[in-house]
Amino acid sequence: MAFAAPRRPSPPFAAAVLAMINPEDLAKHYTRFRVTERILLTGHSHQAWPDVAFEAQEQAWLDAAQYVDDVWEKAFEKANEVRRGFARLLDDTPERIALAQNTHELVVRFLSALPLRKRPTLVTTDAEFHTIRRQLDRLAEEGIEVIKVPAMPAATLAERLAISVDDRTAAVLVSAVLYTNAHIVPNLRVVQEACERVGAELLVDAYHALNVVPFSLKKEGLERAYVVGGGYKYCQLGPGNAFLRFPADCALRPVITGWFSEFTDLSQAPMPGRVGYGPGPRAQPTSNRDSVGCLEERCNWWISGDPGAAGWEDSKSPTQEEHLDRLSRRDVAAGSGAIRHGCATRRRHGSSRARASGPKLG
Repeated sequence: MAFAAPRRPSPPFAAAVLAMINPEDLAKHYTRFRVTERILLTGHSHQAWPDVAFEAQEQAWLDAAQYVDDVWEKAFEKANEVRRGFARLLDDTPERIALAQNTHELVVRFLSALPLRKRPTLVTTDAEFHTIRRQLDRLAEEGIEVIKVPAMPAATLAERLAISVDDRTAAVLVSAVLYTNAHIVPNLRVVQEACERVGAELLVDAYHALNVVPFSLKKEGLERAYVVGGGYKYCQLGPGNAFLRFPADCALRPVITGWFSEFTDLSQAPMPGRVGYGPGPRAQPTSNRDSVGCLEERCNWWISGDPGAAGWEDSKSPTQEEHLDRLSRRDVAAGSGAIRHGCATRRRHGSSRARASGPKLG
């Protein structure tokens, strides 16, 4: 397999980046990761965390010791700040952000709310991260029809996904940026429109786009979409920090409920014959959200908004905005990786249908 040589940033773009961030000033916030003593080549995964994250972990422990069972009010307060941080990156409102430990549990919750008996088909690509890829492969073993559309070329992926959607489709699950080769998937609004025509849902995995390229749900036409992402990679939040963004009129009732959704209304007796869900983001959580993680995230968002640190998100000049806009429109490969193809039994619209011999669920 031939590997595409990565394109290097153009000199004007590189100069703009250096003008935005002074490495010496930035390093002062990362002393515990010893960034001045070693070169970390882990930007694709385990980022260096700022010192303020360590301080936040300590503060979370101290808050628990001080407030004991009354700590929840502070934890919810911090969680709301985390929601605001993720919403800022999505150009959305924090009232539509649900938090969890990882994107897999959120994807599972989303899948559990779909009418798979009536609509036993899921449409995806052959280049999804393991969060979606592995789970859908397992569902295919149990009889759910999973259509895997070839991801390349990424420039036409949205259109090819759209024509694979029909009235048997429960949902389309696709990444905004392909983890296998860093290609940006443009024009996802076409998929959203196809889903709306037949009553299907769209879930976008934005993990590899978040805080890397501009990703405005409003500008992308994805205000009706569900979006998952997290802070482990390019937000420097560490593990245990994920979110599901849901549309304003979301009425899904996940079968995988957890217990925490009723936390805001525990004084009320359960309704006979029907499981209740909390309002807004409370409809999604499965457990008592880790207040330590929320506090750590909140402090990370604080430093990411500091112009003296990684604050170019909040202090872009018009020239920098232009560079970022150019970057978001580029369909550039940083390399080529192995892509796992499903076992196709027949082709339709350039896609492969992966079928299994297990029992049907509907």
